[in-house]
Amino acid sequence: MAFPKQNLLRTLVCCLALWAGGVSVTHAQGDSALSGPLAQDTGSTEAAADAEAAATDGAAPAPGEAAVAEAPAEEEAVEAEPAEAAEESADPLVELEWGRGLTVRSEDRAFSLTIRGRIQALAEASTTVGTAEDPDPEESIEFMIRRARLVFSGNFLDEHLQYYVQLGLAPRDMEPDLLVPLRDAYVTWTGIENFQLRVGQMKVPFNRERVVSSSALQLVDRSAVNAELTLDRDVGVQIFGTDLFDLGGYLGYQIGIFGGEGRLRLNDGAGLLYVARLQIQPTGEFADSYVEADFLREDRARLSLGLGGAFNHESRRTRSTTGGFYELGGFDYAHAEFDFMFKWSGLSVMGEVLYRQSTGPNLRATTDPMTMETTEERAGNALGYFVQAGYMFEPMIEVAARYSEIIPLTSSDVPNVVGCASSSPAPGTVRACREMTLGLNWYPIEHNLKLQFDYTHISDPTEEFVEGSHRFRLQMQAYF
Repeated sequence: MAFPKQNLLRTLVCCLALWAGGVSVTHAQGDSALSGPLAQDTGSTEAAADAEAAATDGAAPAPGEAAVAEAPAEEEAVEAEPAEAAEESADPLVELEWGRGLTVRSEDRAFSLTIRGRIQALAEASTTVGTAEDPDPEESIEFMIRRARLVFSGNFLDEHLQYYVQLGLAPRDMEPDLLVPLRDAYVTWTGIENFQLRVGQMKVPFNRERVVSSSALQLVDRSAVNAELTLDRDVGVQIFGTDLFDLGGYLGYQIGIFGGEGRLRLNDGAGLLYVARLQIQPTGEFADSYVEADFLREDRARLSLGLGGAFNHESRRTRSTTGGFYELGGFDYAHAEFDFMFKWSGLSVMGEVLYRQSTGPNLRATTDPMTMETTEERAGNALGYFVQAGYMFEPMIEVAARYSEIIPLTSSDVPNVVGCASSSPAPGTVRACREMTLGLNWYPIEHNLKLQFDYTHISDPTEEFVEGSHRFRLQMQAYF
């Protein structure tokens, strides 16, 4: 007589629960990324209560309601006898939950470890419309693992000492000249709510779109403006608070000092990166202000404003903390940004303006006396902005759109502007570029399991609209 597969599975799960001292295995429909002013690449959106509890990244996930796996009818009476089993299941030492990963903790909660994994599988097709100079269009089709991440987080010695380590295992997760998978590695002390301390390699707290986890985007990827003008991960220290002056979530701040060379780089010289950010929430507490798309669909309008400023002294990289390296010396860059996030009843709107400007010379040049060839290196001065909006239909269907533009800033020593299709400009040259994107999303389990499609038209703002390229992307994300 064959033993039913479902009964076999349930029996195995129950045995594991008894052996581990209480295992919670649930299917989380509302689980998502940590949100709040310092949410990083830790997940997709969570329900409001979970997001409020996780104001910083790397914090061990708040335990959900334990749900012991259902047992076969003949075993229910046996399992119901010990009172200790019910108590242990209410506060398990081991939890396994889709969207929150596997969590193991000590009985006194002094130690915990959460392991999560994420994969983004991407198919991308693009074509460039022919021009009078080059009438033949260029086409390409790619299949790739866009992101493959493994996260280890938790606390040690005390609930206020938290750690977070993230590995990026896909080719695009690593820098082309430094194939090391380490993306984040930091320790956070949360003993004082408005004076929390974080040390290690982390996201620089500058603009909202960069700080939002790549798992919690409502389009396939971030904007071209972010790619050009953001400040990426770096090694340093920051202090922050999520409820400045205890006003009820209206103000938050971050202040940090970093190496200025970007992630996994040694600071070669005396230059450092100084960053400050202020978050204002005029409508009060906004738990998911760092998660794109409005899963909560609250009738209450929520608004979050952000202001950021930074100074990178003697930056040796063409995009301040990313890009190639200058050979003739560094530039001093001033950075500024403004961003907002608005959500109401399924509607979400966000936008940013970013600015980068050299505070010294904008051009360096040298001539080889043997070949008489001149080498130029330019400061990457630019202004960029984008506006993005989406509307969430039930059941978990969303449409979204984004317009973004990069505007190179000219000067007397760097007067010319090149388009986004220009090849091999001088190091530091910023390309003028415009993107228009339309997207359609399906969220079976919010950001933890989703399918996204978008179309983007990319063009040079100084040319005719028809000229440019067309890009189609289809991406699946699974976040355990």
